[in-house]
Amino acid sequence: MDLQSYDQSALSAEQVGDAKNYLIDNLEVDVLLFDGRPIGLTLPNFVDLLVTRADPWAKGDSVAGDSKPVTLETGYTLRVPPFIEEGIKITVDTRPGSMSPGSNDPTSLLERETLAAKNRTSGFEPDCSKPSGISR
Repeated sequence: MDLQSYDQSALSAEQVGDAKNYLIDNLEVDVLLFDGRPIGLTLPNFVDLLVTRADPWAKGDSVAGDSKPVTLETGYTLRVPPFIEEGIKITVDTRPGSMSPGSNDPTSLLERETLAAKNRTSGFEPDCSKPSGISR
């Protein structure tokens, strides 16, 4: 939907392509037009997505290395560090389709938001825009 005119455009699955792996409600994207018709879209470089499935990681599992597969809310599957669990939001870089290096901190976005909410009730307001380095 065009945010200024509220006009809606439809794209085929072919036009959307791999971008479908990162599309969530209310995500702002740029629609590429040719002769006034949509032909594709450009995503933001980073998208926060919820992990909906994360199998447990067995310590010492040398076959999988230091990563495990998870499924995101869009159905996309990617490999992440073993501390990532179901219900956590991670930042995904849409260009290579991998977890952003900035979200490798065990203190997930969801945990930082929860900590900030607890601190707001006590009158303390920390900067939750950056990982704090707190581990579990």
